[in-house]
Amino acid sequence: MENIRQPEGIKQRVEKLLNQLMDDTENDDERFDQLINGIADYGKEMRQKYSTADQTRAFNKLIGSSLMHETVDDFPGEDSVVAFLAKMRQKLFPQE
Repeated sequence: MENIRQPEGIKQRVEKLLNQLMDDTENDDERFDQLINGIADYGKEMRQKYSTADQTRAFNKLIGSSLMHETVDDFPGEDSVVAFLAKMRQKLFPQE
């Protein structure tokens, strides 16, 4: 896995994006459920695809884990947590 660094820090970026999605869906049970289920499905998929998923900072931030042996900021390319959160926003709020 390549090490992709985000300027503001990957954990802070993921936290910001996730908090925005959580805030935007908090009064809409259907969208909130889609978000939570999407995160769970993404988590399962990344754990199957990457044996080192739990060593990924962005992934641990997304799923609420805090392992001490994080060695990579994010997954590469389209598997990126940041890309996943952007896709979730587009899926939940297609008119934006």
